[in-house]
Amino acid sequence: MKAKRNNTAIWVSAISLVALIVLFFLFWNNGYNWYDHSYDREDDEPYGADLTFNYLESIRSEEDFSVLDSTIAQNLAPYLGDSVQSNYIVFGWLPILDSLSKEHLFQYVSEGNNAFLLSGAVPTALLEEWHDGECVLYKEEPDYNYYFDPDLLEESPGILVDSMVQVNFTHPQLMNEEGYEFGHYVKDELKTYPWPFLDKTYFCENNTSLTSLGTIDEHVNFFRVPFGAGYFYVHTNPKLFTNFYLLTEDGKDYADKVFAHLGDGPIIWDDKKWKSDLSPEYYKERYFQNEGPLSYLLSQESLRNMLYLLFAMVILFFLLGSKRKQRAIPVLRQKENSSMEYVDTISDLYFNQGGDGRIFRYISDQFQFFIRKRYRFSFKWRDEQTWGVLAKASGIPIDHVKDIIAIHSKGAYEPNVDDKMLTEYYRLIEHFYTNCK
Repeated sequence: MKAKRNNTAIWVSAISLVALIVLFFLFWNNGYNWYDHSYDREDDEPYGADLTFNYLESIRSEEDFSVLDSTIAQNLAPYLGDSVQSNYIVFGWLPILDSLSKEHLFQYVSEGNNAFLLSGAVPTALLEEWHDGECVLYKEEPDYNYYFDPDLLEESPGILVDSMVQVNFTHPQLMNEEGYEFGHYVKDELKTYPWPFLDKTYFCENNTSLTSLGTIDEHVNFFRVPFGAGYFYVHTNPKLFTNFYLLTEDGKDYADKVFAHLGDGPIIWDDKKWKSDLSPEYYKERYFQNEGPLSYLLSQESLRNMLYLLFAMVILFFLLGSKRKQRAIPVLRQKENSSMEYVDTISDLYFNQGGDGRIFRYISDQFQFFIRKRYRFSFKWRDEQTWGVLAKASGIPIDHVKDIIAIHSKGAYEPNVDDKMLTEYYRLIEHFYTNCK
């Protein structure tokens, strides 16, 4: 009887282990996909455009925001000759311009509208049309297949290869004194990446049609071209407007200043999802290994059937063998509440080790942590500007905040904090916790 019970326990343990492994494979994945730069408005991956789309949608009313997914020619046809000026946004790799799309795009801009091209490669047809002068121009755009093969990264005309870059604006009112530093990350690791820019050969002395608005390191990555009564705005690093960067303070500030160039009229979002010319099969083969081992198991018919059968057996075991079998529950002694003894012990420990000063510093650290967690900014004791920010964010009068600062200034640099100072400090901060927003 005992041997039979042991065999049952072994089988139960083995089946439970198999069930856990199956569940692990079913629900495990490697997290976010850091390789796909989809620029899709429904993609919440790091380099998708979910936040970008929602950001632009939020700055216009529902009537003044449109999403179109046809060719550029078909998208713009209803807006040609319209008296209401609007903004057409293309977001992706390289927009494809046939002759009719090019004609409609230039007519649309010439009528006083704006075209925003957030694309890694600028179509040659546009550069040739904008060209004014005798600059030495490249006949073709750079080869953008390197996006999919990091091992082949190398410097070429119009390409800056680096893991970290600094971008900024040329206009004094928009320029950041220290610039904006952005890097290409795969998970939490910096990786080398090709950052496109418009080569300086397009900005010769004879070509006055292109105006630089922003730079990446020493190169132009954001520029404006007047055409008729409207403007073309081109940014060669659409990556900087994806979800990963808009979640950062610098990324949001940078996007605000770029999109400040939008006109006051409606926004038209081109939802064509302009991509590289590599086939989906090539892309999937190279970069979708992060889907996990389960993708391989399910792709093989025999392994897939085995997995389904095993999972069905586990379910049957739990349904048919779930009868309760256990020993009688022993009577346990009621646990004593030793909380007060614990508090006394900790209090004695603080007192014997110079308690008032240690408690004073602990209260100060917790107060800073509370502010950082609730109000999302770093509070500095000596920075008077952050005092006002804290008072405004919390709804606590500035005089009360200054009282806290005053006591902290006395106690933070005196090794012997007395009971009176500690009590008053605790009372002021407790009042802040109780009454803040």
